[in-house]
Amino acid sequence: MINVKKVISEISENSRLASKQVSDGLAEVRDLVRDLKRERKSINTLPVLKEEAKARAEAFVVSLTEQSKYHCPSPLDFARNDYRQSRVNVTMLVSAFLADNILAAMQKNIDTFYETSRGVGDDERQQLIRDVDRRLLDAELAEESIIRSAETSGFPIFRRRDADPRAVLAHDEVLP
Repeated sequence: MINVKKVISEISENSRLASKQVSDGLAEVRDLVRDLKRERKSINTLPVLKEEAKARAEAFVVSLTEQSKYHCPSPLDFARNDYRQSRVNVTMLVSAFLADNILAAMQKNIDTFYETSRGVGDDERQQLIRDVDRRLLDAELAEESIIRSAETSGFPIFRRRDADPRAVLAHDEVLP
């Protein structure tokens, strides 16, 4: 004769084990998704190539110098009979006359920074982002596969609010 209590106990235990496996698997995939999103964000914060940083510094100093020279009195201004001293902006005055020194100091600081940092070009950055995006979509497709499998087995699972719609709406045939 069948021991009903034993059968119910086994079914209950199997159900708990299945629920735990789904929960653990889903947590692992969601951790991977979170890590990949962090990795993608960190790629966007990687420094540009050293040459680009130096070009930006030079453009900054050139722009500052042009503005400064406009506000600096010329020798003719000092020679005029009706000369009156205007307000002095020390930053403008310094940048007008020491632009080369300022640029040299900035270039040196950039060189020092890049001794311990690696810059990436736009093409490399885009390739890194594409690689992470592909792995991220694969992880989100795996997550969706777990969710659908669990739902089919009677385990309702909420999707993340930021789940990729391409994964959520994907056809069953493309899910792992």
